[in-house]
Amino acid sequence: MAKWGEGDPRWLVEERPDAKNVNNWHWTEKNAAQWSKDKLKEILVGTVVETDFAQCKITEMTKCNGDAVVNNRKAKLIFFYEWAIEVQWSGTSNNHAMGGCEINEPTSIVLCHITIKRFQCVESFMQSKLENIAIFWKRKKLYQEAFIKPIEKECFLVNGDTNVKGTLQIPNLSEEHDMKDVDITVKLETDGPEAEILKDMMRQTGGEVVRRQLSQYVNLLKEEFSKGLILPSKDSAEEVKSEAEEVKSEAEEVKSEAEEVKSEAEVVKSEAEEVKSEAEEVKCEAEEVKCEAEEVKCEAEEVKCEAEEVKCEAEEVKCEAEEVKSEAEEVKSDTSTDRPHKIFKSAEKDCDLNKPIETGEIKTCESFKCTAEEFYRVLTTKEMVQIFTQGSCIFEPKEGGKFELFDGNVQGHFVKMVPFKTIEQKWRFKTWPKEHFSDVTIEINQKDDCTEVNVTLVGVPKAEVENTKDGWRRFYWESIKRNLVFMVIHIVTY
Repeated sequence: MAKWGEGDPRWLVEERPDAKNVNNWHWTEKNAAQWSKDKLKEILVGTVVETDFAQCKITEMTKCNGDAVVNNRKAKLIFFYEWAIEVQWSGTSNNHAMGGCEINEPTSIVLCHITIKRFQCVESFMQSKLENIAIFWKRKKLYQEAFIKPIEKECFLVNGDTNVKGTLQIPNLSEEHDMKDVDITVKLETDGPEAEILKDMMRQTGGEVVRRQLSQYVNLLKEEFSKGLILPSKDSAEEVKSEAEEVKSEAEEVKSEAEEVKSEAEVVKSEAEEVKSEAEEVKCEAEEVKCEAEEVKCEAEEVKCEAEEVKCEAEEVKCEAEEVKSEAEEVKSDTSTDRPHKIFKSAEKDCDLNKPIETGEIKTCESFKCTAEEFYRVLTTKEMVQIFTQGSCIFEPKEGGKFELFDGNVQGHFVKMVPFKTIEQKWRFKTWPKEHFSDVTIEINQKDDCTEVNVTLVGVPKAEVENTKDGWRRFYWESIKRNLVFMVIHIVTY
């Protein structure tokens, strides 16, 4: 034990009366899930999106799934949050606010571009059978993508009595995305041209308003919720004072450096005068160079002619290269047919079925940057299996279902399937003794930042243990990791 006053100061608990997390050295964590849900509801519900022609309001938060945590390590705050949010909204047009009166003079009628897409022109739109529609007008441009046309008669646009309802989804609010990259999807529960107009308004203007509200949540999480995570220390004031002294001394140094720069600037000024006189000389020389350039131009024309000849020769070389490429493709296709036979380097042997087979066991552990559900679907979905095995296959993902991979070189059937947890198989390579299978158990464990996979093969012929282990590594795990991003995207869309 160190003597009093000696040892690492980070562990001296007398620095704090309560002896809590001395010098903020240890990892502390504060769950912000419930606070975030309440705060998001408070910030989003009641938000109004209003333009000159319509008004929408978020009325309810129907979904808020995810988590948020604030951590302190070595007096540094680390924020983790990930939310999928869905809210309900409703809206109506602002016809009444614009007057809702008849038009008695030539003016410009502003029509939202979504409405105009439903009609070829304003005249056909005027002749449509839309009735009981409120009239409104305004002389300036009300919308960025509006369609403007001068007319001298009444024009119908939005039904002011219609209450449009819909949903707004935010699937990827997290610390990994900038706020401008957060996706916002707007859907409708009401049909009609008025609904399409308000949907477009919520998608553009409403998207900006919602992102500002979400930025407010992130700022509150960092400034309000995280208070108290970094505990004050006894030496804080002294540290600040010493830092202030350092800043002061640095300021003095900067001042002296500024004086030096000023004197250097005077020198540069005098040098600039010299450069100016030299520039005049250079100008004269430039005139001479110009004359020489004319001569070079003539020579360049000659070179251009020669370049045309070289270009023709290059075309001939290109044609020859295309022929070589096509021949290479043919060679590649011829050699690719041997690939499945080289997957597991196993030579076919004459086996005595009555002779006991010496077997071994293989255990491996791999980690993948995906969820347990996504990894399970990679191993149990035919389309995914064909992606990482790079070929067609026979695949029946059910208990008792058969599978044949790599042109029939790998065979077996499923014994047990526990979704997102366990897969058990009877597995063999076709050159093994007839009817001899190994027992494969794949345990899938979801971790905080990855999925851990533990694989056990029992009953592998002893002479084939190394080749089998290498084959699983190369043509299962490494191939899955290379294609994982593509397969996960396919799973989401599937």
